[in-house]
Amino acid sequence: MFLAQTYNKLFSLISTDVKFVEEDDLLSSMLEIHKMVNSKCGCASETPQNLLCFNAVSNCESANCISKILEELKCACAEYKSISVPLSYMLDELVCNIQQHSLARTGILSVNIDSTKTFMDICIADDGIGIFGSYVNHQKYLDLLNNGDTDAICLAREGYSTKNLPATENRGYGISSNAKWIVYGMGGEFSIISGKALYIENRLTSQIFSLPENVEWSGTMISVRIPMCVPENFNIYDYIS
Repeated sequence: MFLAQTYNKLFSLISTDVKFVEEDDLLSSMLEIHKMVNSKCGCASETPQNLLCFNAVSNCESANCISKILEELKCACAEYKSISVPLSYMLDELVCNIQQHSLARTGILSVNIDSTKTFMDICIADDGIGIFGSYVNHQKYLDLLNNGDTDAICLAREGYSTKNLPATENRGYGISSNAKWIVYGMGGEFSIISGKALYIENRLTSQIFSLPENVEWSGTMISVRIPMCVPENFNIYDYIS
């Protein structure tokens, strides 16, 4: 199963009540991914599930995985040239977050193109301390984190960064800027699982949920669904400036 396909179950929750009728299946998928991550010894490798693993502290391995993902998308997407800069920006930002903030041992990248080539699913995951853990580790915004993982994800989406940089560079782990261009520029969907919270956003709604008792991801999993057809006037710099 693609890492991205795990999220397909979650996207359907946007327009329905949250019952988690497939939570056992979801948990099974997440545990399978977690087992795969922990079985690696820090070496980049390709798995039967089309997942790319990389050593989270190796710039060379992460760059190699990003290049493989972009090459696959280049071959599959007729409008790749129009979206190559946003895709590179997203992958570079989110993988950089894994290296700088997560304290993870392993990162994972996955891409899945649907059979009709209508959209692409891309997932970036790690086995680190999660968004909440990163805020705690940096001792930032602790007074705003009364609800743990749910508050942490909301802060990151709003652009609260752990970096002591000018406001133009405080993009909240790249989450805020990437969510904007994916959702409002491309009409796509953006979701995060970190710890015991799930966040889903599209043009119609944004929702944050506490996960069921037996569902948790100890690090951070970000998944995006991006339409393959690029809007005529789309410009990523309208969303990241």
